[in-house]
Amino acid sequence: MKTCRLRAASVALITVIVSGPALAEDTNGMSTLAGHKKIYESILEQIERKSAVDMARIKRGYPKAILSIMPTLAKTTELDTILAVKQEQTRATAEKELPARDPPGMPPEVVKILNDSRNAIKDVENQKTQRTIQLMTSYLKSLNMLAKNLLVRNELEKALEVKAEIGKIEFVLADAMSQVNTNQATPSQEVCRRCGGKGIIVTECYYCKGTGICSGCKGTGSVPKPGAKVKGSTFTHSLCKGTGKCPRCKGTGSSQEPCPACRVQ
Repeated sequence: MKTCRLRAASVALITVIVSGPALAEDTNGMSTLAGHKKIYESILEQIERKSAVDMARIKRGYPKAILSIMPTLAKTTELDTILAVKQEQTRATAEKELPARDPPGMPPEVVKILNDSRNAIKDVENQKTQRTIQLMTSYLKSLNMLAKNLLVRNELEKALEVKAEIGKIEFVLADAMSQVNTNQATPSQEVCRRCGGKGIIVTECYYCKGTGICSGCKGTGSVPKPGAKVKGSTFTHSLCKGTGKCPRCKGTGSSQEPCPACRVQ
């Protein structure tokens, strides 16, 4: 049941990304920020829950793996070492945590099990980070489409709310990308030719199509007052705050995106 809900949520978010103007006629709440946010948070919760389950499984498996080699160790290892191994096995079973440092007196067989478990934990953490980055990237695309549709419908206040959410997610995404770059930047690792090892590429802003001009006011900084009796009456466009510049790229015509060439799929 949980898997079905996750798939349904994923399909819903992907549908939002590619549906474009059809959002205006959507009947499942996906034409609102709340609808998009609900799907995003649901998938994010599934990612975090899976990561927690996988980590717990690895931590439970560590003492079990030690227990499985105890008969072999008893034939070839001294008594003091066997007692130390048994003590570590008992501790790990009770605490369900890997030790921060290698316990003293452990034979190579136990050290290998511990290192394998630590590497497995790192793999789970990396997978969680990569899946979260991919989710946030898709969420940003859907939010930008939503903002455009709200502007077309002249729902400026709602568009501003979406813009605020975009800013929050962009900040979190940038932090996550920097963590990935820090963790993966090793001297022996080949540098990505597409992004130069930065993990981010500069692309044409898909909000303004590279023009740098606010699409809501066509670069004028003002929009007509709805229902105004005096012809030519306008007010300052709240999305670009009267600058006439694209609110996403600040008039540069470009935006930063996760590098598709080196990002783990």
